[in-house]
Parts: sequence; C-alpha cells; structure tokens
Amino acid sequence: MLSRNIRISVLFQITCWTIAAWLYMVYRVAGLADYERIKVVEPIRYHVVFIQSTIAGITIGFVLGILDIFLSKSRLRKRSFGFLVIVKGLIYIGTIIIVVSLIHMITGFVDQLSFREEMSKLLEFYQQGFLLSILVYALFISFLISFIKQVNQKFGPGILLPMLLGKYFRPIQENRIFLFLDLRSSTTYAEKIGHVLYSELIQDCFYDLATQVEAYRAEIYQYVGDEAVITWKLKNGLLENNCIRLTIAFNDQLQSRSEHYLQKYGIVPEFKGGANSGLVMVAEIGEIKKEIAYHGDVLNTASRIQSQCNSYQKNLLISEQLKNLLPPASDLRFELLGSLELKGKSELVSIYSAERN
Repeated sequence: MLSRNIRISVLFQITCWTIAAWLYMVYRVAGLADYERIKVVEPIRYHVVFIQSTIAGITIGFVLGILDIFLSKSRLRKRSFGFLVIVKGLIYIGTIIIVVSLIHMITGFVDQLSFREEMSKLLEFYQQGFLLSILVYALFISFLISFIKQVNQKFGPGILLPMLLGKYFRPIQENRIFLFLDLRSSTTYAEKIGHVLYSELIQDCFYDLATQVEAYRAEIYQYVGDEAVITWKLKNGLLENNCIRLTIAFNDQLQSRSEHYLQKYGIVPEFKGGANSGLVMVAEIGEIKKEIAYHGDVLNTASRIQSQCNSYQKNLLISEQLKNLLPPASDLRFELLGSLELKGKSELVSIYSAERN
C-alpha cells in the first residue's frame, strides 16, 4: 500500500515538471526564428528541443518525487513550511543544474562533438542568461508545486480538485465510513506531564497517525483536541478492511516507538476508536475560511460508539451496519457486545468489538 503512495507522489512531480518544461520551451523558442529583429545563427531543431524538455521534465520530476518522499519521512517534516520551501528550492536548483548539464552534454555527444568542444559549449551555456532564466522559472514552478501540495494536505488528499471544480458548492450525498480516534486517559496524561509536553505528545501521535492514514487510503477530516476524525469513501474503507486495520496499525506504530515516548513523556500512548458507516451530506462551508464539512447521524453514532470503549475495555468498536459490510478476514476477530441505547438515538445500536486474532 505504501508503494501506491510513492507512485502517486512521483507521478505528480513527473507530470508537473514535464508540463512545465514543455511550457518553458514553447515560450522560449517557439517562433523565435521568424522574428525579424533576432538573428538565429543555427537552425532551431524543434524536435530535439521537445525531446530535451521531455527528458528533463521526467528526470527532474522523478528525482524530486523521490526527494519529497525522503523529506516526508525525515525529521525535516516537522520544520516550518517556509524552511521546507527554502531547503527544497536549493535542492531543486542543484538538481535542475545537474540534469540540464547532463542533457546538454548527451546532446553534444550525439552530435559527435569532442569532449573538449562540448565542455566549451557547456561553459558558454553557463555564461549566458539562458541558464538564469531556467533557474528563475524553476524556482517559481517549485514554489507553485509546493504550494499546491500544501493546500492539498490542508484540505486532505482528493479534496482540492473537487473544490476547484465546485463539486461541493451545493450539498451532495455520499456513502462513507467514519472513525473517531481518541487518546486513552488523556486527562490523566495532561495532569501528569503538563500542558506543554501534552501538546507535544499529541503532535507526535498525529505525526505517527499520518503515516498510517496514507498507507490505509484514509482521509483526515478533523483534529479536535486529542481526537482525530478519519473518513473513507466506502470502497477504500472496505478494501482489505482498511477501516479496521488502521486503528490496529496506529497503535502498533505507537508501541514500536515506545522507547521514544517513554524517554520524552514517561508514557506510551494508546488510542481507542469507534467506527460507523452510512450516508452523509457533504458541503463546502465558510466564507473567510472554507472547508469541506460532513453532516449526518453517521458521525454522531460513530462518536458515541467510541465513547463506549472504556466500558468494554476495547480499543475499537464498530456498528453492526459497518460490520455487515466488511469482507471476510481470517486474521480479524469480531465479537457482538450487545445492543445499546446511545445518547440521542431512539433505536438500539448493536456494537461489535474488532481486534486482531
């Protein structure tokens, strides 16, 4: 599942940089030979220019896509957006200079130039304003790509394009799964370690959660204090029981970093969850601050199911409605705990625990 996210990230960079390279070459050389006041010493080989720009776009996109994945897994991911833009910008410049130089040299060798002749032409190329224009253009493109990715992260994967197209301008109905994740013993932890360390604890936990959200095709709808609201489109949530495995994998991730949490906070956090599925209304709300909002009884029921985790000493509880949709899985165990009258519900809701065998 992680390889899918890598493919998407790399493909996004390749697509953006290839289109950017084509646009640059179009406005830089298209029609240049026909302009009367400009003397073109050598004929412009448009097919070579197109091949060069395509190779440059694909290569730069691939390298920078891998770089983005590396930065997202490193400690740098916790630095400010401005810091990351500067670091990425410098690395982007270095990458672009190397790739452009290599393509220039390969073209020279294809044209059967000697190594000395090619080095001379490359040095001449560096001394021209052409390289400067490439770097200025590349900096603009890198900032634009970083901005798009940050906005996409702000709204959540898959939300930016529908918002731009106005999909949620009017409320529409969707079939979704919702999972409410809440930190166990949160009040006790806050009193024990203080509010400053407690806030850092929540930050650490949600950084770990983000890695699992990507792996299990989920979307983060909201953070509310020490609670995270996760959602899936029905297909993605049911696929390989992603909506169940996320909570298990998240707590496993926290346990795998127990040494870090014990050393810094003196505790190993654990999260409990409640999940439900059904039809919800989706709408774009707000004017000064826009966001996508989900409305419906599905969310209220999921939240109240999660509140029963302490009573049953379980990490994950789900509704019968969701349980009946899940595909069979030999490594998962479900147990009917009973039918409860949840606050605000007129009908009884059957609740199942979900855990690993």
